[in-house]
Amino acid sequence: MNIGTLTHASSIPSPHAPTPSFSYNTRKLCLSDLPADLFTTGYIGKYTNAQSSGNLALASREFYAKTHDALDKEPIWTLRNRHDLNAFLAMLDHRPNIQNIKLEGRNFTDQDVQAIAQKATKLQHVEISYCPQVSTLPSFEHNKALQHVEIRYCHGLQTLPSFEHNKALQHVEISSCPQVSTLPSFEHNKELQHVVIRYCRGLQTLPSFEHNKALQHVEISSCHGLQTLPNDLFEHNTNLQHVVIRSCQGIPSAQLENLRRIFPQAQIWN
Repeated sequence: MNIGTLTHASSIPSPHAPTPSFSYNTRKLCLSDLPADLFTTGYIGKYTNAQSSGNLALASREFYAKTHDALDKEPIWTLRNRHDLNAFLAMLDHRPNIQNIKLEGRNFTDQDVQAIAQKATKLQHVEISYCPQVSTLPSFEHNKALQHVEIRYCHGLQTLPSFEHNKALQHVEISSCPQVSTLPSFEHNKELQHVVIRYCRGLQTLPSFEHNKALQHVEISSCHGLQTLPNDLFEHNTNLQHVVIRSCQGIPSAQLENLRRIFPQAQIWN
């Protein structure tokens, strides 16, 4: 297939099957603007001179051939509805190595997240946002390469997985999930470096992070239900560089003073 210079979005053939959208370098593109045989030829839009437009034909007028793996490594695939979900699951039959996904939609359920985790086994980056029907995350047992997890504004979420199967996990963020009461121990995640917990008012306890020797950054903010800290919190984290505890008024002042003793650089505002 010979792909030439494009002059207008209407000149690009649309696939017959529905296709999800993805973001690339903070821009969003609709895959209906891509060639119908994208997934069999390995063509992808070249993004060299993209400005503010979200339309591929206007953002870049060039196409070039790339390997199949290149498409999987670069975009974050964003699913916002069931149309996107069904298209994404079907697409995995042809492109099983997709690594990055963002789920953002009010109608997604636990079963939907489970289906993605089971089929997209090469995932490295998972974001789930504004999904109030999601109450339990899957174990991600099939996602051995998972490195980055962000969960935001999932007001129905109650249970987090243990992440025991995700040895490569490096970054976890849980924000505005008010029904989450406990965090996993992270005892199996030796590569964990960043933990950010914000606006989880139901959170009651923290792990000690004693198994996370690679841990560098921890932020706990606006978790009003947090009433205590582990006695040995951060005592075993020799690579720790930043600790932020902000607006967690339930934590006793004596424990905060002990934390300052263990880690004098800690930034604490209550």
